[in-house]
Amino acid sequence: MKWVMLGLVTGLVFGSGCSPVKGWFGGGDDEKQVDYSIPPASYESTFNSAAGGDEEAQFKLGEIYEKGIYKRDIDGKIVGMIMKSQFEQAYAWYSMAAANGHPAAKAKIGAEWKPRNIARGKELFEILKGQHPGAIQSSP
Repeated sequence: MKWVMLGLVTGLVFGSGCSPVKGWFGGGDDEKQVDYSIPPASYESTFNSAAGGDEEAQFKLGEIYEKGIYKRDIDGKIVGMIMKSQFEQAYAWYSMAAANGHPAAKAKIGAEWKPRNIARGKELFEILKGQHPGAIQSSP
């Protein structure tokens, strides 16, 4: 199931039309645009760790989904978006990290969220728990 989730995210990242992904593989239009907030290999590693129960990786995924992924130039200026924010996914991954005892994740899910994001985030949390049974390492 982790491959299904990874496939969905990969599809969003590479198929969204908001990413000149050729910059990841060389041949970008502007040679200055080389720094990405999180490259695909790093996302995959973070996702695999999160699915395996790493609360720090789960929190990091929450941040990624909350903030989105932006392409930056070497000066740190945002020059494009690779993946837009997905607050429901962010809430789900923060919930996963909180269930594993991550204090900052507990604070995040206690923060103000739109009711629709909370409702869908809770649904996604239950789906993720079913797909990744090893993702919860401890009780809340």
